Amino acid sequence: MFSLTPCAVDQCPNKALYNRKTCYAHLEDKTEYQNQIKELLSKESIFRNLELSGIALDDMELVDKEFWFCNLSHVRFSGIRFKQCTFRLTYFDFAHFTDCGLTESDARLSVFAGSHLTATRFTECEMPQCNFIGIRAKDTLFEGLDLYDCRFTNSILENTQFNDCNVKRVHFERSKLYQVSFSSTNMEESFFDDVEQHE
Repeated sequence: MFSLTPCAVDQCPNKALYNRKTCYAHLEDKTEYQNQIKELLSKESIFRNLELSGIALDDMELVDKEFWFCNLSHVRFSGIRFKQCTFRLTYFDFAHFTDCGLTESDARLSVFAGSHLTATRFTECEMPQCNFIGIRAKDTLFEGLDLYDCRFTNSILENTQFNDCNVKRVHFERSKLYQVSFSSTNMEESFFDDVEQHE
């Protein structure tokens, strides 16, 4: 699992970043650190136990990368394209994705709870048993995905499309759906109790 080393600042509840002694909030060289992480992500292919909570990453194409037990909570992704990547028990909770893409990748058992997705595309991916509880998605596309047994409970989805997805046993309970479409998708096997739907 990713590092549980505490931030070196007294009484700070956060964890220290990868290769640093403090969390992002207490990091003095934020820009330099983020550039170093971008270089690391570009050069290496396999990442394990990365603790990157709260950093910002923009304008990168990451192809054929593997992320194992990484913590990317609260990361701000902008213009990031993941293609043919593998994620295992990777945490994206409360992250912000803007104009991003995840294509032909395997992200099963990943956590996106509380994240914000804007103009983001998930296409041709294996994503069973992922946690999307409480997400906020706008102008987002889910296409050609295996979303078996995922959770979208208590989410707000706006102008979002599910095209040709497996949504068997997917939970949408207590979510608010604004102009959400399900095309060629087996939504009859999903759970929609107490959902608000708005055309």
